[in-house]
Amino acid sequence: MNRYPATILVVLLGLLVIVGITDVRLTGLAFDTNAISINVGPNTNGEIVNFSVTSAVEVDNDVSLQTTFNNTGSSAYAIIMSIFVLNGTTIYQSYIDTKVTLTPGSTRTFSATYTPSVAGTYEALTNVTFSIASVASTNTTFTVTSPEQEEPPGPGIVGGGGGPSRPPGNVSAPEQPQPEKGPELTLSFPQTVTLPQGETASILVIAKNQGNEPLTNLILSAKSDAFEIDILPSRIATLAAGDDVVFLVTIQAPAYLPVGTYFVVLEATATEDSISGTMAVIVSDELTKLEHVCNQIEELNTIIGALTGEIAQAALEGKDIAEADALLKKAAILLKQAGEACSVSDVTNADHLLKEAREIISDVVVAIGIAQPRLDFLFIIVFLLLAILIVLLLHLLLLLWRRRKKKEKKKPKKKSRVYKRHRNRRVKRR
Repeated sequence: MNRYPATILVVLLGLLVIVGITDVRLTGLAFDTNAISINVGPNTNGEIVNFSVTSAVEVDNDVSLQTTFNNTGSSAYAIIMSIFVLNGTTIYQSYIDTKVTLTPGSTRTFSATYTPSVAGTYEALTNVTFSIASVASTNTTFTVTSPEQEEPPGPGIVGGGGGPSRPPGNVSAPEQPQPEKGPELTLSFPQTVTLPQGETASILVIAKNQGNEPLTNLILSAKSDAFEIDILPSRIATLAAGDDVVFLVTIQAPAYLPVGTYFVVLEATATEDSISGTMAVIVSDELTKLEHVCNQIEELNTIIGALTGEIAQAALEGKDIAEADALLKKAAILLKQAGEACSVSDVTNADHLLKEAREIISDVVVAIGIAQPRLDFLFIIVFLLLAILIVLLLHLLLLLWRRRKKKEKKKPKKKSRVYKRHRNRRVKRR
């Protein structure tokens, strides 16, 4: 321990400097969360009071699905009721009810029947578009099994000899080795999106690596024949184990698109893994321009909240997020102004501010994706590594010098020629 005091001291001082500077950098970010105003709460004008699904059936038998919606508001409105059946990422069937008008206090029940042909766990989803700008949604799961088959006798059952037979419960099968967990990609996104004809909606899609190995070349794509869809960022080079990444998906509905429910398939693909999911997009003619803009302002505020967390995580990783942070604050200010315009029904100004904020948020997503480590952070790391290297070299030279001195002490000294001459003269005189 006493041989390396200087090295240990330099390493400890370096760690303290890194921690101190990182703390100062994170404290100096000053994320402006006061500019984010998120108003997401339950809608009081209607609710799904019941959604029943047959809990367990066999293959090729009917599954009964029934949803009941209640108008709890004070005025009548039109509703569109939908039921979807999904298995993993594939929609096997969807049932769309025709638009009906529901008076205050009344209920509407919609039933459907689906016949599964494959065993497995299915998801049943119901959506009700109501009160012009609102959507009620709930989901559940049900299990489809294959017909039971007779199982052959187990290896512990002995028959025919009249002797006692051993129950199969006493026989334990050898444990199979569990496969090692590699990269595992998951997707999170809203199940339904509602927008009017000719308008744009933005949503957030989060891809996460839940495995224990990194994912490379991650790309999110969207398949739809009905909409124009833009996705940012276009590619993620590496997604470490346990990390997630945010994609901004912008959906544009053409003005000529008929009213109805459409489906968008989202697929995340990496070199090591891939996953896909289906999202329902409801195009409604009951949603006014003002109501859509106000809804999108709330949605973008929610997206800003998620991006604030992404920026904080990038800062912890030592990345330069100054540009992304400044852009995000600017977008939050624009959305605040758009919300104020929306509250006084100034749809023109609110829509203009919303479009500006959406463009800036797109720039924020790109800035986060391309953020590089801070130069000052790299300089500190390089400086500390050089300092440690210099100390180690000096310490090595010191050890070599001490070793040489020890060897010189053990070796007998050679007497010089001058000394020998003087000695010989003294001997002759005697």
